[in-house]
Amino acid sequence: VGSFHTQYICKDGRAMSWGFDCGEGRIGRWGSRNYPDYVGLNKTLKKVSAGLYHSLYLDSTGTVWSTGSNEFGQTGTGLSGMYPNKVLSIDSIIDIAAGTHSSLFLRYDGTVYGCGLGFEEYGFDLSNGYCPFPLLIPNLDSIVQISAGNYQWFFVKVNGDVYSKGGMGLGEYFQTQSNLPVKIDSLKNIRYSSAGSVHSLFINFDGETYFCGNNQLGQAGIGSNVQNYYYPIKINTLDSIIQVDAFGDHSLFLKSDGSVWISGRNGNFYVDSSNYSHLRTASKIPNLFGVTEIGLGDFFFIFEVGDSVLYSLGEGSNGSLGIGTTDYNAFSPIKVTNLCGAPLNIYNGITVLDEFYKEDIKISPNPAFDKIELNLTENLAFGKYFIYNTQGQIVSFGKIESNKKIIDVSSLTRGLYYFYLDSDITQVHKIILK
Repeated sequence: VGSFHTQYICKDGRAMSWGFDCGEGRIGRWGSRNYPDYVGLNKTLKKVSAGLYHSLYLDSTGTVWSTGSNEFGQTGTGLSGMYPNKVLSIDSIIDIAAGTHSSLFLRYDGTVYGCGLGFEEYGFDLSNGYCPFPLLIPNLDSIVQISAGNYQWFFVKVNGDVYSKGGMGLGEYFQTQSNLPVKIDSLKNIRYSSAGSVHSLFINFDGETYFCGNNQLGQAGIGSNVQNYYYPIKINTLDSIIQVDAFGDHSLFLKSDGSVWISGRNGNFYVDSSNYSHLRTASKIPNLFGVTEIGLGDFFFIFEVGDSVLYSLGEGSNGSLGIGTTDYNAFSPIKVTNLCGAPLNIYNGITVLDEFYKEDIKISPNPAFDKIELNLTENLAFGKYFIYNTQGQIVSFGKIESNKKIIDVSSLTRGLYYFYLDSDITQVHKIILK
């Protein structure tokens, strides 16, 4: 997930993307898209990565392709492009990371290459001050994971050590004249890093999370008012973390139980839409269950549930929600449409359940077992109902002809479902069967 766009790989190895393009090709084809559409690259892909104005694609042969703005040499192709072009001078790549104005490439032998702004000191003496093609980054070996942010880069070694380029995590007054990656001595046993713009996150093999950087808006998630943490600190308010994402003024955390937690700027809005304050203690995002992967953009969030099913949350003005419109902000997670063969279902006024409609219809119990009872207010017209599974299939339907109705759900598989009420105000409610 980039600032205003998302890249995604389907099970057949093809990439889809959506979001704001601004004419530089960051989504892999000409023009913005409000819902997923295929990228112009006929390759079997293993990984994708979205930066600020560019994107990277790693195919099954270890070759990397790039698209988008090349203002600072970040594409590694020597040119900008509306469609992906081959990144030059590298091969046998196993991981990629697109940053703000840079790109990282991890080779199978544990070495790392970089291009764009921040890597010009490794061999290119150019008046424009950036590196247009990937160059080997010195002082690194046995690297297994990489992350690129805004002038911050992290490299995780096979033994759990972390190296920092850019100075974050190395102290308030740290300066390096050699511009080499430097080991962060206080981090041990790390398996995953996420480099942000003003802060960064790390996970160790025990599921413990660490934070460094700017905490002005509560990004650390520990309830602290300390403005900056120049050395990594442990986030004691969370455990069992399997993925993190640091971007802008937000932090996103995925727990092993499939729940998602958030902290930072206006984070309370995504937990309780009546509260628009900064969230200094990481809190659980409601109505999200069984999440397997998370992505954080500029005021929007992407969540994968199960296999090839995505939900989005947040600001949709740039088409970043993937629901076919720019006129809707999601206060609760809403399903991304047209993904990997799923039907195109352009948003048409359906409102996902939030604080504004809670009193129109009540579903109980929820979570449910064998039956659910509907209670409708007198202000809500009667109509039809549909229950969808997470694959978008209708598993139950019927008419509502009174203020109360009992629906038998005993034959349905346990899990997450969506209850659609088709009346004068179309609504969607999540129900859980246990």
